[in-house]
Amino acid sequence: MASFGQSYGRDIRLDINLPNGGILTLAQIEDYDIKPSTHVDKFVLMNAQVVHNAIPQGGDGTIRVKRADSTVEDFQASFEANFFLGLPSLTGILTETINNPDGTVSQYQCLGVVLIIEDMGNWKGEVAVSQQIKFHYGNFVKVA
Repeated sequence: MASFGQSYGRDIRLDINLPNGGILTLAQIEDYDIKPSTHVDKFVLMNAQVVHNAIPQGGDGTIRVKRADSTVEDFQASFEANFFLGLPSLTGILTETINNPDGTVSQYQCLGVVLIIEDMGNWKGEVAVSQQIKFHYGNFVKVA
């Protein structure tokens, strides 16, 4: 639940639906960062007026998790096996469910999601292992 009229990291839940119908469950998300990408087409008219057309082009982001199980490694192994079997790379859906400071709930989806495992972890001594997943998406839509 949001506090002090602002959103906090604990106010968001992520669900990732994989193309094969499965769900990628990430148990201990510690960081989620999403950035839309916009192409700006700038030109100058004959009357010297400058025009900027903003064109949405999906976006990308990262999800950092504490390693709680073999989910990330299993996903990478499956991804590589499918690639070398010649199977097509399909896209998934990432759903954000956000508890807003006013008590309402908003839900958004990133469509056409491709997941890329960037870091399967740095293992050392008495330090929890962090893993990082990068994602790219085609469209960002409001669901509720």
